[in-house]
Order: sequence, then C-alpha cells, then structure tokens
Amino acid sequence: MAIAKLLHEGETVKQLKNTIRYNTVAKEYLNSPDNPRLLQAISNLGIIDISDPIRYQDFMREFINEITLNQSLSSNKRQKKLYAHEMISFEDEDNARFSQEELAQISIELLSDLYDMENTPYVIYPQKDSGRLHFHFIRSSFSSDGTYQRVKNSKRAMRVSCEAIELKYNLTEVSQLLSS
Repeated sequence: MAIAKLLHEGETVKQLKNTIRYNTVAKEYLNSPDNPRLLQAISNLGIIDISDPIRYQDFMREFINEITLNQSLSSNKRQKKLYAHEMISFEDEDNARFSQEELAQISIELLSDLYDMENTPYVIYPQKDSGRLHFHFIRSSFSSDGTYQRVKNSKRAMRVSCEAIELKYNLTEVSQLLSS
C-alpha cells in the first residue's frame, strides 16, 4: 500500500529553509544513535553528501537558488506557492519486499504521475524515525522552464496515483488491509 500526503506548501524562502531543517535535524524524542533522522538525501540536481555538513549546506543553498530561479521564470505572477512538502510511505510487507532505493524510485514515479518530476528540483529524505521507512519530498512548485505545478484536488489525485502504483508493483492494496 502506498500512502501519499501533501503535508504543506510554502510561499517564502524562510519557510523552505525551515522545511529543509525539519527534514535534516534529528529530533531527540524520535531519534537515537541507532535510528538517525537523516539517513540519506537524494536529488535530481546531483549527489548530496550528508556526511559533510559544509557540502550538504552548499548543496541545499544551490537547491534553494534553483527553486527561486524557476519561480522567477514563471510568467504567471499570481502563483505564490514556492514549494511543496510531501510524504510517501508503504506497508511493512512492501518495505520488506523492496530496497530503500527501489521504494524511493517508486515514490518518484508516483509523483511523476502528477508533476513533471524530471524537470522539477526535488530532494527526497528517506526516514525511519517513526519506526517505519517513509520518504519526505521537498519539491519546487515550478519546473525548470517556470511552469507552475500544482494539482487541484491533490488528495484525490494522489490517491489515484497511489492505486496505479499499487497495481503496477503489486503492492499491498488498501482493500486487502480492510478485509483482514
């Protein structure tokens, strides 16, 4: 079963930086040395070295610059949402069948059904701090040519995309969980 949620959207660079910090910084009540919050960071803009704080900060600064540049390319100045913060998780059985990298790719494919993920800057944060592997996405609301990427009725659209991914990869279906 795939579950996708739009956690929030933001309009300012300050909000974007806070969202990056939220996904980066360990939370003591959720984490331990055996269960760190920041496992990895994956992006379509290049390799992110999370082991080197300076290089990580430099990458994130460039990520923010790319997002603001894409927004500046937009011809429609009424579109105010700079970025989206989304979360995707899978059922335990699906987590056991697929590697973390495979599930990250499935997550990207799920969002690609809704957005032009190939031309939109994003960072994926795989996390286990809740006891279950899940993926946080920070995604620009603008593609590299300035096209605004926001889906009306996103909750319904995400559910449809989740159902398509469940069928394609034979993931645990919601109906199976309800009948057990």
